[in-house]
Amino acid sequence: MLAVVIFHAFPSLLPGGFVGVDIFFVISGYLIGGIILGSLNAGNFSFRNFYARRARRIFPALIVVLASAFAFGWFALLPDEYLNLSRHVRDSAIFIENFRLLKEVSYWDAAAQTKPLLHLWSLAIEEQFYLAFPLLMFLMFKAARRYWLTLISGLAIVSFFAGLHPSMRDFYSPLTRGWELLAGAILWSLARQTPDNPGRVLRQLSATAGLILLVAGLASLHNGVPYPGWRALLPVGGAVLLIAAGTRAWVNRYVLRHKIAVAIGLISYPLYLWHWVLLAYAYIINDGLPAETWKLRGGLAALAFVLATLTYFLIEKPIRFGKRWQTGKVYFLLAAMAAIYAAGWWVRLRDGVPERLPAEINNAAAANQLKFSRELTTAVFDGYQYSCLTVNPQSPSTLFVGDSNLQMYIPRLRFLAEKEPINNLIIFATASAIPLPGMEYEKIYPWLNGADNYAGKALDFARQNAAVEKVVIVANWTARFSSEDGAAGSREPTKIRFKYGGENSSMMLDLLRAYIADFRQAGKKVYLVLSIPTGNELAKRYALERNLTDFPAMIHGQNSGGKSGVNREILAQRNGELEAELERIGKEAGATLIKPWDYLCSPDWCDASDANGLPIYGDAYHLTGQFVRDHVAYLDETVMPEK
Repeated sequence: MLAVVIFHAFPSLLPGGFVGVDIFFVISGYLIGGIILGSLNAGNFSFRNFYARRARRIFPALIVVLASAFAFGWFALLPDEYLNLSRHVRDSAIFIENFRLLKEVSYWDAAAQTKPLLHLWSLAIEEQFYLAFPLLMFLMFKAARRYWLTLISGLAIVSFFAGLHPSMRDFYSPLTRGWELLAGAILWSLARQTPDNPGRVLRQLSATAGLILLVAGLASLHNGVPYPGWRALLPVGGAVLLIAAGTRAWVNRYVLRHKIAVAIGLISYPLYLWHWVLLAYAYIINDGLPAETWKLRGGLAALAFVLATLTYFLIEKPIRFGKRWQTGKVYFLLAAMAAIYAAGWWVRLRDGVPERLPAEINNAAAANQLKFSRELTTAVFDGYQYSCLTVNPQSPSTLFVGDSNLQMYIPRLRFLAEKEPINNLIIFATASAIPLPGMEYEKIYPWLNGADNYAGKALDFARQNAAVEKVVIVANWTARFSSEDGAAGSREPTKIRFKYGGENSSMMLDLLRAYIADFRQAGKKVYLVLSIPTGNELAKRYALERNLTDFPAMIHGQNSGGKSGVNREILAQRNGELEAELERIGKEAGATLIKPWDYLCSPDWCDASDANGLPIYGDAYHLTGQFVRDHVAYLDETVMPEK
């Protein structure tokens, strides 16, 4: 786990350090596989004893770290952040954190650095393996003892090939990681069937080859390559060869069994638990953790070693190895973990417990809780579920197509429907999906299921429905054109990259021009809505200050020294060129332009708060529902019947 700690604390120093998890899986599979298979061969395997030992091994340090992370979050996190942490605490307590992360951002996303329990995905996979593997081995021994090695080898092969072409989902999946644990178990079994130690030359060759593979993995892998897939053969193969070489191999004897390596090995589990919690909270408190903060990162790594040492000797060792009250310890550990799980649910039911913070902080934090309207009815067109609001069956319709920025505007549309004679509303909206035809999306987010080519389906809908009078295309274009992989989609099979000014950028803009022209050719009036001003300076949460030295009252009001927001010139430097290009394309294609910058900003400044000091922005990319409802009038003309 030392490689993982170095990678997290100093990613540029060891960019492939994340493969330490793969090495850990092999070692864990070897040790636990040996315990299970050895007991089965001896005829004395007990599920009760096995899981009691696992509880005494895993629970003590985990309970301490979960409780500490949760308690610190009480003082350091805003309500929505604490609410999110409660979900991760619950899922970590029952070892399904990897499934929680499958629904969220990837391991490499910047937002991942704000999740103190992100690293527990690997512990979850390990424990899921421990739940299934003993039962599987027991059944195999009873039904097909002669073939169990063949059977588990087959399972390992299936698992490996399942992740041969990895996506983001495969990083956290037990299906695509199981072969790494099974490799360790298979190695133990093969070593038992051939008890003679390998010869001296073979030992050294095996250890040397294993070391070369490990170094190659650590040196060549980084967050820009798909993983795990076949590349995981480097750390997994290296670990297998090193273990197979035995304790008398030079590398194992003089390096891996050195007293320093052994000492680190003793505290490796609590070190793994503590280090990321400290780094993630440092990132949150400092609104980022730049690479140049090496002193802070080094200090946090050192603190992780101290906490790991204390946890091992004061908590883990007495509970794990103490001979007294062994059964009582297990029941106590189960009760303590259940209490943490219940505490997570309590925070969930209390919506992040906002009353623990001053009112002015909660007013700012409330802006982050995006509450899009869910009151529209739904219908299905060509397999895609869209939203609609029928004001009058005889009225014409306005068709909206876009991403979460379109969903952001729904409160205003509902408000207008209650007070004005407006068009019927048809809404094709999918968050994180660019409103251009022909896109295909990896389903790394649940809401992208069914989103493939939703923009093309919106065009077909408009062509087939004469009642559609107007079409409004809405997107957070600055976000869609700022990601190398276009947020969530289009990496396979199209491999289109959205980054403005980069590969395929002009092609994407040409698609937008053609999309508008297609609607125009169908006889529709088209509106192209450009991006709202975006940036962390506009999100209220980033105008708050967190100071560890003021514990427990860590969160303070705005640190901007007064007026909150951002200079418009700064926004123009970031996104002005793209805005101008979108405006040019919209005009050429015959669309009516709506430019939110002109409504939400003065010539010099873009505010983050309204005249009453209430937040305008929910996060860096979305306006609050209340502000949209009351003030965003620039969309009104799109739903008014033509005169």
